[in-house]
Formats: sequence, C-alpha cells, structure tokens
Amino acid sequence: MPHGVYENIECNIGKHPPFSPQEHQSELLDYFLNKSKYKGIVAFHRLGSGKSCSSIMISDQMIRASKTKKVFVMTPGSLRQNFIEEYCEKCGYKPKYLKKYYTFITTNYSVGERLPDLNGGLVIIDEVHNLINGVKNQSKHATLIYNKLMNSNCRILALTGTPVFNYIWEWPFLGNLLKPGSFTKMIRHGELDREAFMTKFVIDNDGNVKPKNPKMFAIKLRGIISYFPGRGGGYYPEVIHETPIQVRMTPLQNENYWSISEWESDIRVKGPPKKSLLRTDPKTYYDKMEEFIMASKYIMSRFYSNFYYPDEFRSSKTPATRDEVHHIGKVLKYKYKPTGEVNEKKKYFVDMLYDMELQRLKLEGVVFTKKNEKSLSKKIMKTVERQVKKHVTTEYEMQNIGWIDKRQFANHKLVDVYSRKMSAVITNILAHWKSKHVVFTFFKTKAGVNMLHALFKMCGIKTEIYSGDISDTKRKKILKDFNAEKNRYGDKIKILLVTEAGAEGINLLETQHMHIVESSTREMKIQQAIGRVVRYKSHMVDGRKPMPKNEQVVHIWRYWSTSDPEPYTLKRSFTDNEGNVTKSEKVIVDKTTVDEILYKIGIFSVNTMQSFLSLLKKASVTSYDKAQDKNNRLKDYGVIPINPVMDAAYKISDQRYYDNAPKIQGEISVNMAQLVEDLGNATDEEPDDPGK
Repeated sequence: MPHGVYENIECNIGKHPPFSPQEHQSELLDYFLNKSKYKGIVAFHRLGSGKSCSSIMISDQMIRASKTKKVFVMTPGSLRQNFIEEYCEKCGYKPKYLKKYYTFITTNYSVGERLPDLNGGLVIIDEVHNLINGVKNQSKHATLIYNKLMNSNCRILALTGTPVFNYIWEWPFLGNLLKPGSFTKMIRHGELDREAFMTKFVIDNDGNVKPKNPKMFAIKLRGIISYFPGRGGGYYPEVIHETPIQVRMTPLQNENYWSISEWESDIRVKGPPKKSLLRTDPKTYYDKMEEFIMASKYIMSRFYSNFYYPDEFRSSKTPATRDEVHHIGKVLKYKYKPTGEVNEKKKYFVDMLYDMELQRLKLEGVVFTKKNEKSLSKKIMKTVERQVKKHVTTEYEMQNIGWIDKRQFANHKLVDVYSRKMSAVITNILAHWKSKHVVFTFFKTKAGVNMLHALFKMCGIKTEIYSGDISDTKRKKILKDFNAEKNRYGDKIKILLVTEAGAEGINLLETQHMHIVESSTREMKIQQAIGRVVRYKSHMVDGRKPMPKNEQVVHIWRYWSTSDPEPYTLKRSFTDNEGNVTKSEKVIVDKTTVDEILYKIGIFSVNTMQSFLSLLKKASVTSYDKAQDKNNRLKDYGVIPINPVMDAAYKISDQRYYDNAPKIQGEISVNMAQLVEDLGNATDEEPDDPGK
C-alpha cells in the first residue's frame, strides 16, 4: 500500500471485556443505520464522549448488516494508534474484522494522489475539523482528499468536538460533505469567498449570530448533526479560571517588543501583497505574503513577549544555540563526497542536486510545459534520489549543544534580562507542588516548550515534551507514565509540556493545573487543549481509587506579558538606497500588549462561535440533556489592577539591569565563549540529529 495508507492491521491482544455503549452512542447507531437519508452525519460530541467507540460500533454493525464492505478510517498520524487501541482493547466487534475490513488513511501525509477507491464504503473522518482547516487553506492534499470524498458514492461519519474551529464560515465545507449542494460554495475561481456565507447572518457586538432566514437554515441542517454535550453528574472536574497573571517584560524584552509590534502593525495596515506581483516577481510576492501571515498571527510580538534572546541565539540554527541544557554531544552531519561539502541537513543536498539536474536538462534543450512539468519533476526526483544514495554519506561531529547553563542565568538574569513570564510559570508550579501540571504553548524550538524543559531540567525537575514530532512509541510511553496511578501527584513526571500539534486526541488524567503560556489568534485551539485535561472521568478514573473530591479540580492559569504603563518613545531610522538616513520618533501611549489584545479578540470569536454552535445543536437528530450543555463563553476580566508589590519588584529588577547593563551584556558574551571552550571536555553522548 502507498505510504500513509495502512491495511491488514492486527490486534495484539485477545478478546476485550464486553462493551456497554452509553445511551447517546446507541441512539446515534440507530439513527445512522436505520433513519439517515443523507450521505453523512457529523458526530458533534464533546471531548471524552467516546466518539471513536461510537464510530467503531456503527462500522462493525454496517459490516454485519452487509451495508458496507469496506471501512476507511481517516485520522491524523498521531491518532491512528489511539483508534486501533480503542478497537482492540475496548469496543471492537472481532479482531479479524479490523484486519479484513478496515483501511487507515493518514490525512496529514501526502496521500491525496494515492487514495483507494472509496465507492461503496463507509468513511470515518476523525478530527474532521483538521481536514476542513486544510481545505479552507487550499492545501493540496487536503483538497484532493476532500474532492475524492465529494465525488465518491460513500457514506461519511465525521467525528469532532467542534465542527467549526476558528470561524463560522468553515461550516459549509463540512455541511456540503454531509449533504452535497445544500450550503454555500466557498471556493470560487480558486479564491476563498467568506462573505458568500457570512452575508446570510446578522452578528451583534456581543457575538450573537442570527440567520437572516432561520427556517431555511434549519431545513439545510436537518438530518446531518448529532450533538452530545458530554456527561454531567459529577463525572467532570471543577474548572476554575484564575485571573490572568500579568508579568511585566524585562527592559530588553520591552525594547524589542515595541519595535516588532509596530512593524507588525504596519504590515497589517498595508495588507497582503497584490496578486499582480506574483506574476512579475514571485519571490518578492511570497516573501511579502509570509510577512503578512506572520503579522496577522502576531507571531513575532508573541515570541518577543515570551522571551528575550541575544542576537546570536535568536535566529541561529546551530546546535550550540538550541534551547537545551548545555552539553557536548555527537551531531549528525551529511557529506557530499564529490566535493567534500558538509551540511547538517540532507535536504540541502537534495535541493542542490535537484537544481543541478534541472539546469542540466535545460542546457540540453528540454522544454518544460504545463503538460510535461509534473512527469519531468518526478523523473528529476528519481535521479536525485539515486545520486543522494550514492554520494551523500553521514558522519558525526562532537559539538556544543544547547546554551542553557547556570552561568547564563546567574545574578537574577532570568527576571532582569530574559523573561519574567517564564519565571512566573516556574514559580507558580513550585507554589502548587503536590499536583501534576500541563503547560501549553504554541512555540516549541524557541521561547516555548524547549526553553521551559531546559530551565526545569537545569533545576532538577522532571518534565516531558509531548509534541507532534515525537514517535508513536515515545508518545505512548510518555502518556502512560504521566497518566499512571503512581504519578497522580507528579512523583514520576511532574510537568507535561504540550504543543499545538501534541494537544490533539489525547487524554490527560488527574491534572490539577493547566498553564497557558501565551494568547493566540486561535483561542479555540487553546480551548481544545484545555479539553484534554478537563475530561469525562479524568479525575475519577475507572479501576483506581478516586481522587479526593477537593482535588477533582483543574485550575486554568493564563500568563500575560505587560509593559510599564508610562508612554514609550519608539525611535526608528531608515537608510535609503543613496545612504541618506531618516530618523523618526513615535510615542506609544496605549500600552496594551499582545497577550491581552488577543484574549479580548478571543472573547468575541469564542462567543460568536458558541452562538453559531447553538444553531447546530438545535438541529441534532439525537437527544441530549440541555442542562448538561455548558456555557463556554470567555470571561472579560476588564482592567486588572496592578499589584503594588509586584510593581515595586519590577522597578527594583529594572534598576538592577540598568545599573549593570554593560556588565550583563559582557557576561553573556563571555559565557558564550566559555561554552565554546567546553568542547575540549567532550563527553560521550548519544548522537544528536538536528533534523529531528
């Protein structure tokens, strides 16, 4: 089978104990098998409701009733094993059914051009919002998968805890998959047309959504939605949303932050580059588009508000500047034998050889056209693969790895120079020591989980990183260890550091504290991460003694980087092509920073989303207890007063930096030089591959 498509999966265990479905699972099964008139249905069932087992029951019953001969399970790669384990260990009919009838398709692989024939089959789409997200962004393979589903004579069972993820105009993509032709066509002439759907609604200032034609919209929704809010009755932990912890940026952070924040603002005001530039200057177009996307997502201002990096660390990709505790280790290198050239990434030589082969063909007079471009590219790639196999070798070199070292953080440098936010996260965890913690951030390699992991490691505190780039085996072990009964209070793993990619499809048990390091333009992603900790029976796990009632609680902590309330004068200079320097000054009076800005944007977006989801819930073909349906709207904290004790502490820290700024900058340089000298004391470490 093609890469990303898997068949003949076998269970490694025998029979599992009898499975007793919950009422909402049986109701969905009955409706889909016996009453549904349409191509598909979305199981809009909240986290922890057993969506996987619901889909397994339906697919097994359809096979037994001869209503399908094949089941295709589409999942992100990280969730495939979860589905298989649910089948084998919990709710599958027979192990031989899994091997004989089920095909797994990994939706985040490049499988779009290698999909099997879906006609006559049942297609289960786990975390369907991820597929829709790719389609709305016009991702090639997501679009190919979507079009294949639209054009196939198959039944569709879509699974999600949130059928719209970031914007309500995402709904028509899913709606048309389930009931083709019923909703607005969102891609027109290759362009995304949001307004085509949004003009059908009125949205007030509080985010309340009302269809202009409620009756017609209800008819369109009829028969394709099953909603279940999750079970109440004390099975979920209490959730306490703590007042955000405001942490003032260090002087160096502050200086960098306002410069980059102003740059982002200018880019957003200018808007995306014009399409005409794509035809005349593609490179400039893509560079400007990348800048616009970064500015629209506030990526750099969020980055700077998390952590200050010396210039030599911030953009460098060398092993010595990674956010790791400093050590000496073997670094994997790639060598091109014909020239002796060495590089840390194999892709460098793949790209180099591809360009060389491309130029060779052009010199030979080969003409590239729209018709032959694809086949010629494949031919070139096969040649390159042979050359790489023949001429590119690997070797290991002893190098400095990581810059996190006690010397770098001596004399209050973490709070005076680098990041008071990171210090606040660490301090808050230490203040709630007799419990487990999950820390969520959108940043990994810099200013995020790697940094926190290194700081905790330097302090001797056991943490694990759970991200999208670790192997299935390691992922499974980390979860098993973190969720173990013996780790209830973090005796084995105190802290789990989770990224955006790692936050999907996992159950985190008996966690009492969830830390959100920074705000985001995608507040719904944060809500999903919180949902991994706040789950059905997550704090009263079957088969073990329940946690004491007062410990069945999850505290949600948010961290907001702030700035001194006094106006800030931003000084800028510009040098033109002739060398003339123009200087300007701008006084910034509104000192509201990105964490608070994005949270307040999130209030409106979440409230709009919840209002629209209420319309979908009303169309549910299955019943649910409306008393259990929670109001998930975000709280507006208004103006949070400045803590006078912390204000005084910030002033002391700032003055300590200003009094010693030249000395501090010198110490940073000296310490970096010392790390380089450490190479003479090389230790025998496991090979370290930066490609991972």
